Amino acid sequence: MATPNLNIKKLAKGMSLEDKAQLLFADHNKQAETAGVERILAPDEEQAIVDDARKLNQIDELNRLVGLFNFASLILLDIQTAYLNFNIAISKLEGFIMASAVRSRADDIIHSLIYEFATAGYSEKEKDRRDIQKKIDAKAQELNEKHSTYNKFFELYDHFTPPVKTVSYFHTKLENEDIEPNKHLQHLFMQAIQLLKDFRRVVYQLEYIVKLAKIDFLGDADRKKLKEYEKQVASFIKLEGLHSTVNIYKIWADKELMKTEGLTQPKFLDTIRDIEKSIQLTPEDKRLAEAQITNLISQKKL
Repeated sequence: MATPNLNIKKLAKGMSLEDKAQLLFADHNKQAETAGVERILAPDEEQAIVDDARKLNQIDELNRLVGLFNFASLILLDIQTAYLNFNIAISKLEGFIMASAVRSRADDIIHSLIYEFATAGYSEKEKDRRDIQKKIDAKAQELNEKHSTYNKFFELYDHFTPPVKTVSYFHTKLENEDIEPNKHLQHLFMQAIQLLKDFRRVVYQLEYIVKLAKIDFLGDADRKKLKEYEKQVASFIKLEGLHSTVNIYKIWADKELMKTEGLTQPKFLDTIRDIEKSIQLTPEDKRLAEAQITNLISQKKL
């Protein structure tokens, strides 16, 4: 269905090249968004625009813009793929965080039960005696060793590597203070960061193509989709929802409760402290992204 009440054939004769291109691209986007059911231009109107461009020796420039439009369409597919990859990485990270939460809760229950068994028969007054506390800790250790297989299975999902353990039920001194954020979580988080940066890179390439054409190619559906992508990205950058769990590592690092150097992922702490900075494209990143587009354009001789 073409746009009613407009004589495009007549209007085409007075249109600038940019207006011609905008109409053609808007028509293409409308067809793409409605699976060909709707369009802005009738076939003869589209032909009239092309014929007028040819008559005014604008056809070479129009073909260049059409080529850039086609490149932009391909880059939009790359953006969708990059976002999908990022979203998959986020799902893996969230799955690990949820498993860690379940593990933590289960561990609390088990330790509470072990404490009850270890302290059975002792009065509250007796528990204050250091010699009794040593006996309770020894009994608790014995019970823990009986559940060593269970504990080792759950080590994978501890918040830290190695798992955080206290030397006694009666004070908070850690058994091992040379701990770091869970190495598997570090890997999953940094993988998501890299894929997010890849997403930002292809979005920049789209912006670069638009800059070359000096025409915004995007249709309404594409704009809406990109806005939804950026909303999800913004939530991740702010560490909202499940991702807020990662903030505990900033707290522990600031309080010097864990090591801050020699981590499995060396950039992990710097990244969670400023995610936006970590995913910003450097001048070199932008140069390479632009060069890739320029090379593709030159191959097509646009």
